[in-house]
Amino acid sequence: MRNYRTYEDISQALKDQEVKGALVDLYVLSSHKHLFDDPRFRIVRVYDYKASYGVVLAGHSMKLEHCFTEHIKAHTASVFQKIEENVKILKVRLDL
Repeated sequence: MRNYRTYEDISQALKDQEVKGALVDLYVLSSHKHLFDDPRFRIVRVYDYKASYGVVLAGHSMKLEHCFTEHIKAHTASVFQKIEENVKILKVRLDL
């Protein structure tokens, strides 16, 4: 068994038929489309789950948590508009 550490490694393993399939997040597929647009690749199943967006803070930036929270509360619509603009939606074709 081998651990694949990058999306490039997963894509290459699929192309080289080292593996028969991979569980990959749809966000990864859309943001790294160039790695997974090989015509031999098929989405077989989509697992639905609730997703949420967030911000990870560490160190001194944790002092900004209150500011971020207040900004999001005050500008919820524009924050979600930015998320929508930057997340590409894939059209899924299921080959069952």
